[in-house]
Amino acid sequence: MSLAALQPTAWRVPVNRLDETGRLFTWCVRTWVQGMSHRVDTGHEIRAALAAHRAEDGLAHLDAFLMVLATAARATIGVRLRRATMLGQDEIVLLRALDAAMDGNHELAEAVLDLVVGGTGRRLALTHLERLAAVLTCGGLACSGLPRPERQPAPVARGNVVRLGTGGRPDAA
Repeated sequence: MSLAALQPTAWRVPVNRLDETGRLFTWCVRTWVQGMSHRVDTGHEIRAALAAHRAEDGLAHLDAFLMVLATAARATIGVRLRRATMLGQDEIVLLRALDAAMDGNHELAEAVLDLVVGGTGRRLALTHLERLAAVLTCGGLACSGLPRPERQPAPVARGNVVRLGTGGRPDAA
């Protein structure tokens, strides 16, 4: 499976067109990465957001999932700032993996994660993503997939992306 098959790179997906689960996951990922890049504990913010959706137990799984990605990713993973209105290509990959995990499609979730992390890292990331998906599902959330993208290229303003870097620490773009 190729990234092009998942999402053509010139297409835009606005965050406000995501379902509730997609917006929550995107916000949590962005908040976690920004906290790591600024060395600020954002666990309380993420826990509160998850608790509002009856999924507070998902924090540990989200943290473990993102820590695995931060340390074992094949390349730097681009995660946009919370205020960004469009999804980045790597964020789309993470959302597609979550969607597959929430649907119970282990093989598809693994194939999608393989785009960003391989080997043992992929297996660990998948384990934590599937546990997070189970907590979100138990909280009453469902993933309905990504909305149809717009066909215009999405320009990225400088300073609008935080990179989840390899080697254990995110670095600002």
